[in-house]
Amino acid sequence: MKSHACTVVLIVLASCRGGGESPPPSIPSSGENPPVTSSPDPSTPPWLDIRQHTFFESERVALHHAVSRDGEWIVYSSVESSTTPQIFVRSATKESAPVRLTFNEASNLYPSISPDGKLVAFASNKDGDWNIFVIHRDDPSAVMQVTFASGDEVAPSWSPDGKSLVYAFTNPAGIWMLGVAGISTCALTIIGPGENP
Repeated sequence: MKSHACTVVLIVLASCRGGGESPPPSIPSSGENPPVTSSPDPSTPPWLDIRQHTFFESERVALHHAVSRDGEWIVYSSVESSTTPQIFVRSATKESAPVRLTFNEASNLYPSISPDGKLVAFASNKDGDWNIFVIHRDDPSAVMQVTFASGDEVAPSWSPDGKSLVYAFTNPAGIWMLGVAGISTCALTIIGPGENP
């Protein structure tokens, strides 16, 4: 049985390398999603263009990365300059230092960048319970609180139009639920059970 598993792995690895074979055919578009296309050079796997964007000299980590739709910005949570996780943003295309967006003693996690790349939603426990906040990427002093419930709200994710956030929250029974809140109204619409949208 062991030799069969090794054979399968070798076949998969050989097909990933390309080996001079023609690229896989594109999947026809259904009208809603763009067609799948091969990379310009089918002999070069797409993961070879991966670049490291965070560098730490100690055991500090970067968590909960999110990339803007245009691929220009990366937001993440890190303890690189504090003892509690803070939110940082940096260019994904240019060599630049990260910019710290949050400056509090709380934990700030789950950043998510808006479709236009101008706003960052995140969860913070700065008031005790976990709540969702929105901050301007270019003006960290402009912070807006979106959720105010007594339970925990975490893991915000933007709607395609950038007007609402879907997030996970705990109901009074302690069950994780999914909800949507409008950025301008902060009104909650419950979707149902779930977590980490």
